[in-house]
Amino acid sequence: MRMIIGLKISQMWHLLGDHKTFFIPGLVGPFLEMTLIPHSELRRATIPLFFDMIQCEYAIKGNFMSVESEMISKLDVLVEGGKGDTQYKELFYEILSELFNPLPPQRKEDGIRFVGLVTKLMERLLDYRTVVFGDDNIDNRMSCTVNVLTFYKEIKKEEMYDRYVYKLCDLHLSVENYNEAAFTLLKRADDLEWTDDSVFSSQGKYRASTQRQLKEMLYKDIIDYFDKGKCWEYAIKRCKELAAQYEEHTFDFIQLSQILVKQARFYDNIIKVVRGDPEYYKVAFYGFGFPTFLRNKIFVYRGKEYEKIGEFVVRIQSQYPSAQLLKMKDVITNEIKHSNQQFLQINKVDPVPVEMRKFQRKNILEQITKFYEGNNVNHFQFSRVVHKGEVNKDNEFSTMWVEKTRMYTKFTFPGILCWFEAFSIEMEEISPIRNAVDFMDSANKLLRSLIGRHKVDPNLNINPLSMKLNGIIDAAVMGGIKNYEEAFLTPKYIRNNPDDEAHVEKLKDLIVEQVDILEEGMSLHGNRVSADLKPLHENLEKRYKELKAKTAPFKKARVSVTTNPRTPVDTSPFGGRSMTTVRRSDKPVFSARDSLDQMNTKSTYGGWTDSITSKNNENSPPPLPIKSMTMSGGMAGRGRSPRRKTTEVPMSHREEGFMSPASPSSEIAPAKPPRPQPQPHHPVAQPHHPPVLPQKSSTKSKSADVHQRSSTESSGSDGTEQVEQSPAIPPRASMMAKQKDSPPVPPKNR
Repeated sequence: MRMIIGLKISQMWHLLGDHKTFFIPGLVGPFLEMTLIPHSELRRATIPLFFDMIQCEYAIKGNFMSVESEMISKLDVLVEGGKGDTQYKELFYEILSELFNPLPPQRKEDGIRFVGLVTKLMERLLDYRTVVFGDDNIDNRMSCTVNVLTFYKEIKKEEMYDRYVYKLCDLHLSVENYNEAAFTLLKRADDLEWTDDSVFSSQGKYRASTQRQLKEMLYKDIIDYFDKGKCWEYAIKRCKELAAQYEEHTFDFIQLSQILVKQARFYDNIIKVVRGDPEYYKVAFYGFGFPTFLRNKIFVYRGKEYEKIGEFVVRIQSQYPSAQLLKMKDVITNEIKHSNQQFLQINKVDPVPVEMRKFQRKNILEQITKFYEGNNVNHFQFSRVVHKGEVNKDNEFSTMWVEKTRMYTKFTFPGILCWFEAFSIEMEEISPIRNAVDFMDSANKLLRSLIGRHKVDPNLNINPLSMKLNGIIDAAVMGGIKNYEEAFLTPKYIRNNPDDEAHVEKLKDLIVEQVDILEEGMSLHGNRVSADLKPLHENLEKRYKELKAKTAPFKKARVSVTTNPRTPVDTSPFGGRSMTTVRRSDKPVFSARDSLDQMNTKSTYGGWTDSITSKNNENSPPPLPIKSMTMSGGMAGRGRSPRRKTTEVPMSHREEGFMSPASPSSEIAPAKPPRPQPQPHHPVAQPHHPPVLPQKSSTKSKSADVHQRSSTESSGSDGTEQVEQSPAIPPRASMMAKQKDSPPVPPKNR
């Protein structure tokens, strides 16, 4: 009976002739519902009706946008209502593709695009229907919802897009994912403007007549959700935007006062309320037993507040009870990927925070900076230890390689989901010596940061610093540095691994640097430790002395550039050149040129420097007056007259080779005269009147003033930088070939 009626409808449609256009797109919905009936022959007989509708509209308008739009809208409702299946999707693609292939190129291209578009939509809608009605896993429902709303966003179907945005928000609220709910609504709010233009659509509780009204309603809910999710930094940004509208455009001072009070409370919460650090985990789904949107894909998950790895694994396994859990060290083979089973691989990953320029060179409370260490991130990494060759049981450092994996997600956390797929994965093997350098460098940075926080805030609890100092000193004395010394800091290792010499020097520098940082930490700890912890501090002092004695061989005499006392020098950073000599310093420092056997100290720093000093004193002519260039002029040189007034140039400009083009007002410095050379039989006559030396007191005051200005100008941003930073972008393939052997130069002591 269905087949007979379907054929009759098809015949009557073709009898309409030129009148078909009056029924387009009105009959698209009824025809689509008829073709979705699960009857193969009926589908084959009625699906070609859509091709005829497209041809009719194309002949009149030159496009078939109304048929396409109506098809997408009705298909969404019908599939969600339970109609359609995979067989219909495949049959739809097969029949219409065959009908469009013989057409002219332009019509064929448009037709094939339409067929592919509808097929992709049906695939996503079928997945969505499957998990909504047949799966209790709310994570899968969220994933499918995002797939559908992303599709509607791509094809610019705003009404359908809004519908799924609100659905996703409701799903997040049902499981108390408040931050994700806020970011979901923000997707809709960002599409609106602060204007009185009519709104595109309004659904559910968000009913408004203008875009301004709808955006204000969304912002108020977004701020409340960020408040519940303890992401006050994101809430403050929206508060500022609302406050600007109330103050400058609508002049609603009642609303302005309310939003400012709320904003002030958020600032207070950032300092006073304790927040758990977000944890991130890599979850890999292997095997054909998983749905298509998870199959053989790797995701990064953001755990719930205070959720550790054990609790997270239990939660994921409860969603996929039949899945087998793989260990981190297990190798993923094609057999695992192509099996019909389910395999999970879960491990913790560390976020790599985005550098916040506005925080640089400033003493800022930990409560403010700590938020950005685990938020607004899309770059993650984790490491796995691999031993190569025969393992030395007495000292495993010598064979301990590290396999470091870096992962990038397309979207930053937090976002519209608690997980995002990793679209770029890089892997690098780190040698044992580089691993030791990285470990020491990381430990030094953490210790320096902890000491800095205690310097800024004297009221901080001293216990974390006590534990950190005890852990580092105890590990160093009981074998940490000793193991490094036996594994890498020997002449034999350098002979066998000449390419690692730079890493060895870097490791020695870091060891000495750690001892210096520990000394600073011990001093701070001794001043603030309570009476109950005095015995611990005394024990730490004893162990620290042992550590300092062990690392003493790594220190060498410092090579310093100092002023010759008989040479006039302008000490201002804007002064001219100075006559300098290299001499030995009694202060021990670490040096990148520190040798292993310490055999050449005397020959390197003794006679050579003495000869330079002697030569300078005996043969050098009297110093000539200093001539500097103007700020816009040429190179500084020695002037002809000591009393000639000039404008000084910052030393930093000359040291960096900075040269600015001369301006018309600049004073051209005279040519630099050749330096007089002493003759063996005709000594140089000394001048009767020595040149005027620069005034030392005025120079110092000028130096201090300029130094203060320059440090202020380069201390940070103006506060206008956005909270959200650009997500990290993985390096290009051409840049990931091989890293340089030489490590970064350690910072200079100040």
